[in-house]
Amino acid sequence: PQVRMLGYWLDENYWGKGYMTESVQGVLKYGFEKLKLSLITATCYPHNKRSQKVLKKNGFIYEGTLHQAELTYNGNIYDHQCYYLPGISQPTPEDYDEILHVWEMSEHYLPVVELFVISNANGKIAAFMGLSDELIEMLFVHPDEQGKGYGKRLIEYARDKKQMDKVDVNEQNEKALQFYLHLGFQIIGRDETDSMGKPFPILHLQLPEANPDNRN
Repeated sequence: PQVRMLGYWLDENYWGKGYMTESVQGVLKYGFEKLKLSLITATCYPHNKRSQKVLKKNGFIYEGTLHQAELTYNGNIYDHQCYYLPGISQPTPEDYDEILHVWEMSEHYLPVVELFVISNANGKIAAFMGLSDELIEMLFVHPDEQGKGYGKRLIEYARDKKQMDKVDVNEQNEKALQFYLHLGFQIIGRDETDSMGKPFPILHLQLPEANPDNRN
């Protein structure tokens, strides 16, 4: 895997203007798209709330605190908060067995969608997403990896890079529904049955900025 660490500094006179957030976005784009990195890491001091905000706004995932990580020239000892941002890539044929292991599903279903995966810091697939021509068909995060921001990062990738703004959710899957609502999706329709005609109601969700009913 190709991994690099992100570092930055900004003069105090320019704090709070969004310059660093925008700069980090540009560096991430270069790192993932041009250098083909699989992971970008970053650290900051626990007291540096502004830097933490920059990293979180750019999707970085908090991993933990490295205690007594730095001894400065004047004798001060500081902890480091550690963050990482995994790249999103399309799987190779060799990855399909691992994807199937992450989500126990029928292998014949996978080729009909465009797949994107995120690997954790150990290089194991932690989450994947499937896109059709019109909507986000599937999103799954390994149970051991939930709550780390992988699902959100995949959805943001679908929205920003693939212009996908629709998803269908089983009405009985309350956890998935709340996840999408938290990300800003709105319910725009409901079917009484699923695609197989079974009595499992399906909710149709869409991001508001893409919904024609919300445009002036």
